[in-house]
Amino acid sequence: MKKKNTLFKSIAIMFLVLVVLSWIIPTSRVSGTEVISSDLARVSLHQLFEYPWAGPQASAKTVLFILAVGGFYGVLGITGKYRNCLEKIAKSMKGKEELFLIIVSLISVLLSSVFGLDILLFIFIPAIISIILLMGYDKMTAYLVAFMSPLIGMIGSTYSAYLAGYTNQVLSLTYKNGLLTKIALLVICFVVFIAFTLKHARKVLNKNSDKEEYAYLGEKTQSKKPSWPLYVIFGLLLVLLIIGYTDWEGVFGITFFTDLHKNIQEFTIKDVTILKYLFSGTEQLGKWTIDSYTFILILSTFIISLVYNIKLDDSLEAYAKGIKKSLKSAALVGFAYCVVFIAFYHGYIVTILNFITNTCGFGLAKLVNITWLQEIIHLIFGSLGMIIATAINIDYLYVASTVGTFLSVAYADYTLLISIIMQAIYGLTLFVAPTSTLLILGLTSLDINYKDWLKKSWKLVLELLLVIFIVIILLVIVKSHI
Repeated sequence: MKKKNTLFKSIAIMFLVLVVLSWIIPTSRVSGTEVISSDLARVSLHQLFEYPWAGPQASAKTVLFILAVGGFYGVLGITGKYRNCLEKIAKSMKGKEELFLIIVSLISVLLSSVFGLDILLFIFIPAIISIILLMGYDKMTAYLVAFMSPLIGMIGSTYSAYLAGYTNQVLSLTYKNGLLTKIALLVICFVVFIAFTLKHARKVLNKNSDKEEYAYLGEKTQSKKPSWPLYVIFGLLLVLLIIGYTDWEGVFGITFFTDLHKNIQEFTIKDVTILKYLFSGTEQLGKWTIDSYTFILILSTFIISLVYNIKLDDSLEAYAKGIKKSLKSAALVGFAYCVVFIAFYHGYIVTILNFITNTCGFGLAKLVNITWLQEIIHLIFGSLGMIIATAINIDYLYVASTVGTFLSVAYADYTLLISIIMQAIYGLTLFVAPTSTLLILGLTSLDINYKDWLKKSWKLVLELLLVIFIVIILLVIVKSHI
């Protein structure tokens, strides 16, 4: 029996509910230290049909990146060495399967927390999933390790220019503010996450392997060509990912790559800046974006085809098949972005936040006479509002620019705490929000039903939420006694 596409339906229902709410809830905006209410900004019939098409356009760079990953693995699969390498790695981990899960999860968490790598890790995720499946685990184990571990890094984001950077910019903080608290939160959440993952993994090891159902496992063919070029390419991709995406100057104060780019641009041969012309439009290392890696993936695919003597027709056919396999994931990610238009152009999200935090939060807090307890109640309600904002806005840039501004006004005395809450709640919400890009990629590529994931994950999500709330409570108590 074919599984129903509950993820698509969930996004569609969410979109329609938000459309209806635009006819009920008036818009609001933050001006200075006040929340100013305005008129309704209703979604028209024209916009109702326009936004689902505009979503893929707004997320075009992400969609193209996903398709490029699919094409990359499509060609990898016919090299005659890719699957062989995966099987060797899986075999070498015999008896050390749990160690592999822990190490891979930890690396993903750190890459996300420190360097801001989340969706870009999708470059390596199909290979990681294949190894986990070949070791005898099921798709749910692979999904947890490959797609959910980067979200733990988001919860405890430390030096990520994407999460911590935008948060600091909105709240006028630095990367050093609250660093120890973020690290502590990261460690505790990772322990909770890996305990949950290993508990599930132990139940399914060698009992229900789904390896042959996975689209990117590669063909069972043999080639006389060496394996080392594949390892080199993956190694270089990881290095380029870290060096190219990390804002070295803005985050760490390292100007080496800025100076290098400047020297390249100014290099002359007979008064002609030849390198400037050759690399015109190329961003310096540390400023690369997702479309930069789409190009890198296409170039890597071309190199692999040359190294393994793959005929042009075969390479193009494999590339097309790889894209076809990733088409569903890319389409759903694009469709999910239609809700962003409602959040952006029909700004009633601030009205909802104001109601949850000020009306409900303050209203309930007033019933308590203990000051620090009042503040805890208010902050917890602010966290609940952040959950709604994350599910609607999807991209943290939108969350930070809209919700961050509101929260900085509503919780002016708790700016540092708000920075921790914003990042932690954002990462946690992406575990279950149907608009979460990593969730969509994981569930669609592994053919896991959205409802099945919700049934499986609710305990983990509640445990992580409890950890976040405990950290909030402790910080408020400490602040009130200083």
